[in-house]
Amino acid sequence: MKNIIATTIALTIATTASANATWNNDNDVTWNGPSNSYHSDGCQYRAQTDGVMKLDSGSLVWETTSPASITVESHGQGNIKVERTNVLTGGGSTFETGITVNYKGLVGSPSNVISAKARTVNVNDNAITYQTAQNGKTKAVINIQGTVTMTQAVADQILNGKTYTVTHTVTCLQ
Repeated sequence: MKNIIATTIALTIATTASANATWNNDNDVTWNGPSNSYHSDGCQYRAQTDGVMKLDSGSLVWETTSPASITVESHGQGNIKVERTNVLTGGGSTFETGITVNYKGLVGSPSNVISAKARTVNVNDNAITYQTAQNGKTKAVINIQGTVTMTQAVADQILNGKTYTVTHTVTCLQ
């Protein structure tokens, strides 16, 4: 008798479970998983390439002949800015006054930003700025070119055959 009651209970449970699993035409199944904190908010920089500038004899202007470039990946950051330091170093000297960087440069080749998600790109004399998509990741290549104009006092201290450098700073802002 115990055997018949146990079989009846087992059969009732199996019939109920089978009745809840109805047949349908949906042949898709999925994998699901949380992304947790895959992208941390902020910026990462890579592929930094130094540019080249040339000083013509008798001129007070260095002009880029090959742009510097940097790749910026941002997540959760709304604004990216490249700023000039207005510092020229080289030949054993550092000139913190008497030079002016211009990202628009001379006629023809201003700095630029290459990105499918960059919005409101502005290339001004003293800065390069753009806005990004705040949701998801934005990747951009910034090509930095233009001119550096020296005062005559700085030009008088430039040494022959030395390499001079101007540094640019990229900042991510909320």
